[in-house]
Amino acid sequence: MRLVCVDDEFFAHVMRKFFSLALVGLICSSLVQTAVADPLVSRVSIAQRSDGKGYVVRLHTDGMVKAFSAPRKTGDRQFEVILFDVNVSGSLIRPKDSAPLVTYDLSQRDGRLIFKFALASAFDVSVYRDGSSTDILVGLLATDGGVIADAAKGPSRESRERWALDTIVIDAGHGGKDPGTSAYGFREKDIALAVALKLGEQLEKDLGVNVVYTRHDDRFIDLRDRGRIANEAGAKLFVSIHVNSAPYSRLAHGTETYFLGMQKSDQARSVTERENSVIALEDNPDQYEEYDDNRLIRLALVQSGFMHQSERLASRIQDEFESSLKRVNRGVKQGGLQVLWAASMPAVLVELGFITNRQEARYLASESGQSELASSIFRAVRNYKEEYEKNLDLVNGG
Repeated sequence: MRLVCVDDEFFAHVMRKFFSLALVGLICSSLVQTAVADPLVSRVSIAQRSDGKGYVVRLHTDGMVKAFSAPRKTGDRQFEVILFDVNVSGSLIRPKDSAPLVTYDLSQRDGRLIFKFALASAFDVSVYRDGSSTDILVGLLATDGGVIADAAKGPSRESRERWALDTIVIDAGHGGKDPGTSAYGFREKDIALAVALKLGEQLEKDLGVNVVYTRHDDRFIDLRDRGRIANEAGAKLFVSIHVNSAPYSRLAHGTETYFLGMQKSDQARSVTERENSVIALEDNPDQYEEYDDNRLIRLALVQSGFMHQSERLASRIQDEFESSLKRVNRGVKQGGLQVLWAASMPAVLVELGFITNRQEARYLASESGQSELASSIFRAVRNYKEEYEKNLDLVNGG
């Protein structure tokens, strides 16, 4: 065996070089692995608004877009929207029918994705984030305020039928680990589910619509997921069922129905805070931090068409409760209710009555009371549907 002697200082120098290179390699590898890639736009889709007053162009992304520009007019009915630090997928999926866009193009320049498009007719253009995904939406609202139409013929019957009120999402409030409010041995989550199932059964049987439930049993569903379920189902209406509470006023009674907006009374604020408090039970409550009053105002402006329809439905529900059941009508109210934020359609939240009122609690928990409440909401939805489809000219074979 041959022994080779190595100078200690030389050996130490070599080892220092080796470990330095290894450390640099390890750091570079770590940086590569932890670097977050810019989001990709993988698809463009176009859908008509459910109220027939415009379109929504959806830029589907696989991650959060940090910033985007307001629409900039570049010519006659030509616009440009810029998404910063965003790339376009090499396998971009495009819609087969791009109406109402005459042309559109996505190009990249200096780390920006530029979406250019030309419109077939006059629209008010807005850009906003989707409330239930990372997608960017370009809203096109008809400037004349009417139902969009071909220049001479009006919308085809096929197009109008596509927006018939054929799918309704029924949301039973609370559930699972979230009982909602409770009193006298009764729980909000049980009453809400019972009424929701009765309402859905009647809608399917007598109106022939497709009913989708956010929950059909005693389970916990995140507020944001309830809106997502409605959006993915292509719903034309979202009805959330709840029970009210007034622990400091046991005599409070009656019904009230909410749609999305700024709460204008102490009672509306109290209901909003109570219904939103479920967020604390969710696995990721931080996801709602961006939802403040300023965002609510912007959302209200973007969804003004839906809000008008929501208010009409809410009014019909309250009228039915009062005329058919002789319930005390506490009115139609606005609130920043999280469960309504993500629903891209007309949406209402119904407070059936006060569980903290002993007499009303017994009524809410009874089979007959639940059937009567469900039937009243059904009649309101039926009347709303008839009016809605009459405006689309789908009634009497139009």
